Amino acid sequence: MVAATAITSAKNSDELQAVIFRLGNEIFGVDVHQVREIIKMREYTRIPNTPPYICGVINLRGQITTIIDLRKVFEMDSGSVGSDLRIIILDAKDVNVGVIVDSVLGVTRISTKDVEPPPKITKTSALEFINGIAKHDENLIILLDLEKLLEKGLKEASVALSELKQNLAQ
Repeated sequence: MVAATAITSAKNSDELQAVIFRLGNEIFGVDVHQVREIIKMREYTRIPNTPPYICGVINLRGQITTIIDLRKVFEMDSGSVGSDLRIIILDAKDVNVGVIVDSVLGVTRISTKDVEPPPKITKTSALEFINGIAKHDENLIILLDLEKLLEKGLKEASVALSELKQNLAQ
């Protein structure tokens, strides 16, 4: 299926492997190959003049890592701060970035025949980050392409940081 092609296949082309996490009442999944590691939530340093969904940065083993709030990307209400909050660190080429999620539920295999394209009912920019909707057990899992999200977020963060540097130089 078209929706499943962006998700890397597991052992064979009939299934995909995804990290499953929760945002609010919704369940999301991301290609396991897009994830480097998962860490507990920690304090971050805010960066002025960045888009609202960019929370700030953390120091992760000597690497400055940008933190993105997926709730803000998808225009969801702010969640409660709890002990289950996690940061999924993405396996990006030249950039260190993490996304905040409410909880990580685990890693699962999903049959590609159970994945359908996202509905075209609504026009929202968040749809560009959705690869498909998977039916798994009794749940619907929204499959995300975090690389697309990363590309958009980094472009906007780069513009904001260059504006900040210009303002400081004046």
